[in-house]
Amino acid sequence: MAPEPPWRERFARTIRDLAGRLGTDPFEPHVTLLPGLPGEPGRLSETAKRLAAELGPVDLVFRGVRHQPRFFRCIYLEAEKGKALVAAHRRAAELFDRAADRSFLPHLSLVYAHLGPEVAARLCAELGSEHPACRATALEVVHTEGPPQEWRVVASHRLSLPS
Repeated sequence: MAPEPPWRERFARTIRDLAGRLGTDPFEPHVTLLPGLPGEPGRLSETAKRLAAELGPVDLVFRGVRHQPRFFRCIYLEAEKGKALVAAHRRAAELFDRAADRSFLPHLSLVYAHLGPEVAARLCAELGSEHPACRATALEVVHTEGPPQEWRVVASHRLSLPS
């Protein structure tokens, strides 16, 4: 899920700035509903289009900056497991014929890397604890083979309920 345009640019700038400082690769800001979906891109896109039409925009409320000793969760904004976000994850799992992830941790990554805990903690403190809420307004299908700089958006669908 992609944040609405003003916030998408703000998060992208933060990701690029951190990547420049740390020598890591930048990537597009997003909150992953379901990782690693196999299948033909056209079929995945059609299912994502159906999901986007059912969901409508989803509010993203961030609880703070966190870090883990995992490459894809090195530094991230943890999102609250709000009703709409959890429902979006569950419905996505259902439509894509997967089990919902009981350990679903909605987040918006800021750095992909392996950093030491001291460096990661310092960056989290530097980024602060106040991060305003925003809305996810697009559902994207992203081909994620290879390093993040090679990822590409296969399809993007507006999160908008039918009128």
